[in-house]
Amino acid sequence: MKTIKLHHPLINTVQEGLENIFQEGSYADKEVQKIIRSKKQFGSKDRAFIAETIYDIVRWKNNYQQIISSLNLLTTSWKPFIFISLLKRGYSILNPEVLDINIHSLTPGNPPINTISDARISFPEWLDKHCLQELGEAWNEIAGALHEPAKVYIRTNTLKTNTKQLLEALHAEEIEAIAVSTKIGSVYIKDCIEIRSKNNLRNSTLYANGWFEFQDIGSQAIGLFCGVRSDYTVLDLCAGAGGKTIQLSALMQNKGMIYATDFNENRLVNLEKRMIQAGCKNIKIISYAEAKKIKELDVLLIDAPCSGLGTIKRHPDLKWKLKEEHINNYISIQQELLEEHKDQIKKSGQIIYATCSILPSESEDQIKKFLRNNTGFSLQEEIRIQPNEYSCDGFYLSSLIKNKS
Repeated sequence: MKTIKLHHPLINTVQEGLENIFQEGSYADKEVQKIIRSKKQFGSKDRAFIAETIYDIVRWKNNYQQIISSLNLLTTSWKPFIFISLLKRGYSILNPEVLDINIHSLTPGNPPINTISDARISFPEWLDKHCLQELGEAWNEIAGALHEPAKVYIRTNTLKTNTKQLLEALHAEEIEAIAVSTKIGSVYIKDCIEIRSKNNLRNSTLYANGWFEFQDIGSQAIGLFCGVRSDYTVLDLCAGAGGKTIQLSALMQNKGMIYATDFNENRLVNLEKRMIQAGCKNIKIISYAEAKKIKELDVLLIDAPCSGLGTIKRHPDLKWKLKEEHINNYISIQQELLEEHKDQIKKSGQIIYATCSILPSESEDQIKKFLRNNTGFSLQEEIRIQPNEYSCDGFYLSSLIKNKS
């Protein structure tokens, strides 16, 4: 068991972060980044403690609430949640009075933290029912996997280096990292590295020099699944921040042409900077209206807007922000994207449709409906990446081929 002595500034910062996430609607990752940047008085261990505690409570809030209620602790602040979180993570607290906790008033022995076993409790009730309805009994295991902290993966930028050289450079900077190779469906994951130490890699000169990009294994699988060649013309329709756009550039060896756009063009703001950093020369950022005019595409990548439920490991606050009407809205948008852009593919070209959702209604069901209504396309392959089967986010990938006749 680890011992810890708490200090008011540390606890107040954790509380401030939780209030901003739950009361003000801040995103957990952005809130933690803001705290780390602004609270210069904290050392690396304190910053790690703040981040881990905030994420842990966001993940397990409902479960912790049950335990707090069973102990009759007052919940006028986030301090009881911090108390339970520390016990669950194996800490022995030297000064619990900082958390306004009177240990002597509790039942002898540790509070019943072993009751934290059902991850489904820590989902909003409506979302738990929705996922159970769509996924059946598989939801029990998937819900548990979504509560595991996300691993940190990076993708080697092969336009500037290779995985062997990058690993050597990381190790030289005392960063613990290992190469990852695995097969997901027909996709062989390559040029992937798992980071195992708690370094702030965004400050690394290796990152500034464009040697790697932060990218989950499942996300990397999408780019590889596209099967691009160096002479292809590709449209990344929902490029967002451009992680997969940059990956495609490397896979095409800076040849061919990649058009990148997004309906929300504000999401593309950082893409040009990232392109320059990565050394990409075959990407052209265009407006969404302009993208509709491009024909004879070899590949149309639709990484569709979705619930994002497959990314809860990485974004645990998403489950508290998502509403049922959001899912219905995403389903409509997904159908529109497929129908509106299907004619931009040349014969024998392909649509790659992907979501970071665990829900069939946003994934398999969408493709089934599209194929029923569009007999000129056929399904070449689909892959389901479940977070309980792979150590990554949850994704769905499908390849639709436009028939020659």
